[in-house]
Amino acid sequence: MTFASRCSECGFFLGTSSDDSQQISESFAVRVDTTPEYYKLLSSNDPPYESCDVELVDSVVSETEKCLERIDDRIARLRSRLAQLEHQRLSLSKHLARNKSILSPLRRLPDEILVEIFSWTLPSIVTMRRRGSFDVTQPPWILGHISSRWRAVALASPSLWSLVAVNYTGTVDDRLPMPRAMLETQLERALTLKIHFYASEKAAISPQQWMFEFLAAQSTRWEELSISLTADLLPLLNRLRGQLPVLSRLWLQWDSARSQPKAAAQSELIDTIDCFETAPALVDVGIYNEYAFVPVRLPIRQLVRYQLDGPLAVHRRLLEQAARTLVEVHIDLCFHPPFWVDSDHITIPSLRRLYIRDSIVLDYLTLPALEEVALCIWDLRTASYVANIQSLVSRSACPLRRLCVKGLLTSQSTLDLLHALPSVAELAFIAHSHYSKNGAEELIEALSDVSAAPHLSGVFLGCENKCHIDYALYAEMLRARWEADHCALHRAALLIDSNWDSDSLSGLTDETRFDLDVLRGEGLDLVLCEGVEATEVIGGWTFNSVWN
Repeated sequence: MTFASRCSECGFFLGTSSDDSQQISESFAVRVDTTPEYYKLLSSNDPPYESCDVELVDSVVSETEKCLERIDDRIARLRSRLAQLEHQRLSLSKHLARNKSILSPLRRLPDEILVEIFSWTLPSIVTMRRRGSFDVTQPPWILGHISSRWRAVALASPSLWSLVAVNYTGTVDDRLPMPRAMLETQLERALTLKIHFYASEKAAISPQQWMFEFLAAQSTRWEELSISLTADLLPLLNRLRGQLPVLSRLWLQWDSARSQPKAAAQSELIDTIDCFETAPALVDVGIYNEYAFVPVRLPIRQLVRYQLDGPLAVHRRLLEQAARTLVEVHIDLCFHPPFWVDSDHITIPSLRRLYIRDSIVLDYLTLPALEEVALCIWDLRTASYVANIQSLVSRSACPLRRLCVKGLLTSQSTLDLLHALPSVAELAFIAHSHYSKNGAEELIEALSDVSAAPHLSGVFLGCENKCHIDYALYAEMLRARWEADHCALHRAALLIDSNWDSDSLSGLTDETRFDLDVLRGEGLDLVLCEGVEATEVIGGWTFNSVWN
């Protein structure tokens, strides 16, 4: 049984019935006694002829309007009540969230863990170069706007503020110009500085000179310097001799062919960069001489790593004088014929990683600690590479475990290398251009036969410069080796560089992605990487400076 009473104000029935629609229908029903003639009028276009019919319709209209008024009033009351409930719910939700936050593990994180998390939010140098300005909506600036503790931790962590990138090349976002006050604030918060300065011959000279001099005033705090030089900046750079006490890493290149080292206000040629010779902490050097070789004086005997495009004589001097300290070397021979004056061997006892583009270098080195070698092959006559590296390994008795091959790959020469070097457990090959595509695919097919180098525990493929590879073929090769008996494969990687506009252009289909994911799910340690990150990893395979 349902007990209900009508509201005296709106006419709504208040009862215990669970049928709300029935209550609504009863509460707002039009209660007028009608006649058959009335329904005839409703279903036709005839006018009412009797006065009683007119009075009936008038009463129906009046009663209906009253019902609508009651409904509108009821709706308004319900909306007001709903708004109150929603406001109350929002207030309670916030109260609940604030109380839950008290129990959040984030509140118990040690400051050093929080700093580590913050460091992973910092933009990459590629992002900072493209942005071309300070952005207060991005880390580390935004970290001070979350909570008082986050702000305190961020401000007390100099490492979060050490990277300074200034870019005058290409198109940058000028909507947020770099204000001097912001730059000064960042320099105050940092302890040591990682300076990335990209000058341009096409941009106005004065702002670049002013900015470089402003940063150079802090050169005693420079820990890292990556610079793209112009002719006008070279004299300013050379003035820093003796003012780089903590500089440990250096990357130097020239903006353009017009950036040949002439003093901006002098007629004589500045033929040497000597400001780094007295840097007592400098151990890692990369110099890219794209247009002409410019001598750079370095503290050679303390170098742990160097990368250089230069004549063989310069490389020989570096190798001889830094033989006791070198661990990694990236050698590009250029500007003079690769002619070694005599046959003396250079023994570098601690060198573990070596990149070469000309195999002649291998004939004059003894590397007892060599573990990884990267070969850039642009000569179809690859027999010399096989003989040279086999001779090096035999002479050095080194524990070579990883081989990277880039350029004009041939499956036979690579297999010959693997056969000649049974200690090699990991193979990386980089398809760099259309000309190396066929060789890479032939090598993939050859490796599908597990009897070819069954000892390989890692097979890695990198693709650069829109070099289209049949990635399905690579997945099939991995599957064949993964399922083979007594096969050592447990690691693999497929890296596609950042020049692709879309997955469809890269040729990596959803089906191939699925096949690779299945292999990963079965236990293969497989890395699939595209874009800027892939470019950096591929660069690391050939021991390029990837930090800049």
